[in-house]
Amino acid sequence: LALAAGAAAATTAPAHAATVCKPTSSTPTVKLAKTKVAMGANLKITGTGWCHPTDGGSTIAIKLDDGAYSRLDSSVNANRTVWAIVQANAKNGTFSAVLTLPNGTTTGANGSTPFYPAGSHTLRLLSGSLKTGDTIRTVLSDSFTVGAYKPKAAPSPVSSGSLTTANRGGVTAVRSASKLTLTIPGAAKGDWVYVDVLNASGTSLHPWGTTWLKASAAGKVAAPLAGVTLPASGSVTAQSGNQADYGTLRGWAPLP
Repeated sequence: LALAAGAAAATTAPAHAATVCKPTSSTPTVKLAKTKVAMGANLKITGTGWCHPTDGGSTIAIKLDDGAYSRLDSSVNANRTVWAIVQANAKNGTFSAVLTLPNGTTTGANGSTPFYPAGSHTLRLLSGSLKTGDTIRTVLSDSFTVGAYKPKAAPSPVSSGSLTTANRGGVTAVRSASKLTLTIPGAAKGDWVYVDVLNASGTSLHPWGTTWLKASAAGKVAAPLAGVTLPASGSVTAQSGNQADYGTLRGWAPLP
């Protein structure tokens, strides 16, 4: 009878005990092994702090640029914006994974829709939906460059109320028949700059659309005026497009 009771107990015991995860960091992190990679290359990423509350490590979904690019099939997940899935260590919530980036086309095993362009990109890591009972988290990686860097989109416009003597930055502007030339103290050759114009009412006009310009060795940026109509008065702003300080106001000047 004792054997029978023992056997019955064995058949009703859980298949395994849940692993208690002890994170090595108080908050979830992600770290990139490189900040410059080739198109379609492998990118090693590591992280800490990805523990499930009661059952080992979290299951992590990875998206490209907040889900802007999707896989061409559902082989990774039904949600095709999930580019990769990583399982964190059950004991301490760490992970180490190699992510194969899109190949820059809309075909092949690592093609994407739309195609993945060269330039600055980020990864978004999420937990909470792929493993029952997991903690909902979202972590953005540092930016990295695929191929030759170029800023992708125009930055958020500068409001007229934020323009002060303190952040003018020594910028000067000269208008000729063919171009509006800004001189930006401290700008190096090749720095990316977004030039915008605010009219007298403070409305951002975006006369050059999403076009980014490059500074010369003298810190000058020339915005062509062909097909562009500027207001009689207002302000011209210069924002950085460099990867380290994207969107930062480098300075401004009264519109000449």
